[in-house]
Amino acid sequence: MNAAHHPQEQRHDKHRIRIAPRRSALEESDMDSSNIERPTHGQRPMSGSSTTDLQGHRPAACGQDPRRSALEESDMDGSNIERPTHGQRPMSGSSTTDLQGHRPAACGHGPRRSALEESDMCLHKHHRLVNRQPQRGAALLTAMLIVALVATLASAALWQQWRQVEIESAERGRSQTAWLMTGALDWTRLILREDGLSSGSVDHLGEPWALPVQESKLSNFLSQDQKWQEGDAEVFLSGQITDAQSRLNVRNLIEDGQVSRAQLARFARLFERLDLPLQELQTLSRQLQAALQNTPASATAGNTAQTPLMPQQTAQLVWLGLSPATVRALDGFVSVLPEATPVNLNTASAEVMMASLPGLDLGAARQLVAQREKAPWQSLDAVRQALGAAGTGVNDQQHSVGSRYFEVRGRMRIDNVVQQDLALLRREGNQVRMLWRVRSPQLTLAPPLK
Repeated sequence: MNAAHHPQEQRHDKHRIRIAPRRSALEESDMDSSNIERPTHGQRPMSGSSTTDLQGHRPAACGQDPRRSALEESDMDGSNIERPTHGQRPMSGSSTTDLQGHRPAACGHGPRRSALEESDMCLHKHHRLVNRQPQRGAALLTAMLIVALVATLASAALWQQWRQVEIESAERGRSQTAWLMTGALDWTRLILREDGLSSGSVDHLGEPWALPVQESKLSNFLSQDQKWQEGDAEVFLSGQITDAQSRLNVRNLIEDGQVSRAQLARFARLFERLDLPLQELQTLSRQLQAALQNTPASATAGNTAQTPLMPQQTAQLVWLGLSPATVRALDGFVSVLPEATPVNLNTASAEVMMASLPGLDLGAARQLVAQREKAPWQSLDAVRQALGAAGTGVNDQQHSVGSRYFEVRGRMRIDNVVQQDLALLRREGNQVRMLWRVRSPQLTLAPPLK
């Protein structure tokens, strides 16, 4: 009775299989493979045994995706074909069909796939191509970043090396210029010393020290055993020695701690001749008096901040209340010396002579300058005779025919780099001392046009 109802149960099972919800390919493969009889170890499957499921389809292997490539399908179908052994031909009439009577597909040609499988495979290939493009772009971007980083580091290292070379070159040039300028100043000291020994107490513009040195090659001043070698930088030297006592000394405005009326009148005549405001002259005298009274012994915490400093150069007279325009106008007519000094009438200009000698106008002063060029005055008596009636204003404290203070301006040019120095020298007998020296910033000239 069980055997009689068996076919009906199979039909009901088939209907249940159709009605059941669709399972995944992996679940179908697991369910179908559980009904297959597998041979034991060392035993071959019986002839005529079928590996198909209830509907005649070959189940998928356990753990394998039913969507296989064409080569995998071909390999699986070819595994059920009876192949002749070595040296044995296939029997005549032998069939290469499977259990359901279908000829297996040739190797390399799988069964026809559905549209869904084809679209999945195309989509998979498209994803692989798309994924490769960002990878290639990222690699290119990384390479560009590395190249940019290396170029930046290389340029920074090159700039640092160039900067160090430029600093060393500038320092070497500054040191060389300083030593050369020091040698030039020593040369001027030697000239002034020889002049003091030869001419005595008379100094005039006809002496060797008063002649300006035009720009000349330094090789012209070297001895024969120190010839200029080829490849050395071209060095040019120029300069001039100026009599600092040929101008009105600002220090003369103060006598015994008070403003001198006679000296203030002399400066007033100079200010009127140069068309400068007299109010600034009054400010200059008051500030100078305060600066001279500001000694270390009298300085206190209360008045130190309000007391001006004592200038050493003409350009520093702005500390005493003069405007920059007034200071530029006074350049060449006034000086700032450490002590009160007389005016050297042998080297003074016509404007200074007019200001220092009461009753002398500018025209008469220019005639005296022209007369002085022919024959310098050897004493103050000779000056009085030349002045005539105006000679009564000449006195030994305010006028002289010799000098002790000299200003030296030096200019050194090495290729396109220019260095200028200003120094104040004082001569006492046969000794010449440097009181101060000021170095101006180096200038770089533009190369000449070719």
